[in-house]
Amino acid sequence: MPSLHIQVIPLLIIFGILWCLILIIYSLAKKPGKKSLIQEKQYLSELIDKYNETISQFNIQKAGAIYSAVFNKDSKSLHLIEEENSRFVAISDLCMQNIEQLRDYVSNRKTKPCKEIRAVLVRQIAELSKSLKFMTRLRSSLQDKGKKTQTDENKNSNNSKYKDNQSQQKTTDNQKMSADAAEGYFLGCKNKDDLEKRYKMLVKAFHPDTGYGDETLFKNMNTEYNKLKNELE
Repeated sequence: MPSLHIQVIPLLIIFGILWCLILIIYSLAKKPGKKSLIQEKQYLSELIDKYNETISQFNIQKAGAIYSAVFNKDSKSLHLIEEENSRFVAISDLCMQNIEQLRDYVSNRKTKPCKEIRAVLVRQIAELSKSLKFMTRLRSSLQDKGKKTQTDENKNSNNSKYKDNQSQQKTTDNQKMSADAAEGYFLGCKNKDDLEKRYKMLVKAFHPDTGYGDETLFKNMNTEYNKLKNELE
C-alpha cells in the first residue's frame, strides 16, 4: 500500500502540471493578438465615421425636404418625411447601442464576440443609407415641383397688362409666398399628438444651432406652433 501511494503522488503532480499548461495554452490562443485588435479598432472607426456622415447628410436632406414641402403646401410629403424620420431615428439609436458595445469589447481585448454585433451594425448602417437616399430623392422631387410652380407664376406675371408695376408685383408675390410658407409647417396635423410629433422633427431640422437651420424659419415655425397649440388646448 505505501508503494502504491508513493506512485500516485507523482502522477497527480504530473497531471496537475499538464492541466496548468493546457489552461495557459488555451488562454493564450483565446487572447487576441495586437494585430487583430488594431484591425478591429480601425474597422470600428470606419463604421463610426460612416454612421456620423449618414446622420449628418440625412439631417441636411431632411431640412431641405421639409422646407420644400412647406413651400409647396404638400401635406402628404410632410407625412412621408415624418414617417421616414421616425424610422431613421429608431435605427440610429440601435446603431449607437451596438457601437458602444463594440467599443466595450475592443477596450477589453475581446475581438471574437465583435463579429456578430459588427455584422448587425453594418446592416443597420445600410438601412440608414437607404433612408438617406429616399430623403435625397424626395427633396429633389419637391424642389423640382417648387421650381416649376415658381416658373409658372413668373410667366403669368410677365403676361400681365400692367408691366409698369412688375417689380412691385414681384416683391408682393414673394412676400405672400413667404407668409404662406410660414403657415404650412404643421399641414395635416389634426390633433395635439400630431402637432407635438411634427414639432420635434421640425426643431431638429430648423434650429440655427444645428448648422443647417435657419433663424427666420425657426422663428416662423415656433410662431405657428404656439398658435396651433393654443387652438388645440
